[in-house]
Amino acid sequence: MKARTSAISVCICALIFCGVAQATSTVDLRYVSASPAGIATIRRPWDGTFHTVYAGQYNLQLDPSYVRAADPANETNRLYDVANNFMVGTFCADINEDAPAKPAGDFVTYDIIMPGDAPIGDHNTAMSTDQANALRRLFANYGSGLDNTSATAFALCVWEIVFERTDPIYSVSNGDGEFYASAANTNAYDLANFWLDAVQSSSNVPDIALRVLANDGYQDFAIVVSDVSETPPAVPEPITMLGLLMGVGGLAGYIRKRKTA
Repeated sequence: MKARTSAISVCICALIFCGVAQATSTVDLRYVSASPAGIATIRRPWDGTFHTVYAGQYNLQLDPSYVRAADPANETNRLYDVANNFMVGTFCADINEDAPAKPAGDFVTYDIIMPGDAPIGDHNTAMSTDQANALRRLFANYGSGLDNTSATAFALCVWEIVFERTDPIYSVSNGDGEFYASAANTNAYDLANFWLDAVQSSSNVPDIALRVLANDGYQDFAIVVSDVSETPPAVPEPITMLGLLMGVGGLAGYIRKRKTA
């Protein structure tokens, strides 16, 4: 009985091992500017206080001392824009914490995590699957070619999706005690609600690699990792295949022992 239990335990552990994700990727970055952007007043849902903030694209510089890995699908590599001095455009997904010091200060280490695990920090609860998928639709449909007005609207949409936790209707003008906002540019405010209506009326999940750059102490930022698909690969990764072989091998050994007995 003991041998049988041990064999089954080995098989289970091996099969669990094959589903364990690889270690979280990290990247060093520093805040440079907010542009394109505008000004908005937002209400934080956990304390009811109002804050006037930049709303728009946050431009971050990645530490150019990184050495690119041989793996072309490495997410850290896909963040780089060498032609633009390692600058990347992101959107704030965390209204509780501050961006790294302005003007650009020291590099800060961020984890690259899935949107459903963000944001990170006090007063922030991880997003639901529905929220993460709504954020994917927003980035896929409206996240490019932004000017000051549309970048402001886009930032308001991100915050509404991330921080509207109990009201199922996304609208920056109807917080019902949670998040809501106003923008100095009424066109941005109206555009945000128009986009939120469109995002909410759709159920598709775009095949984009949306990630969050997370740090417990500074703002988290949402970004699409280019040229990386969320669709599972047809061929298992080496670590997955190793785990699968370990599980099958252990099971085969156990069956042989049973037949011998």
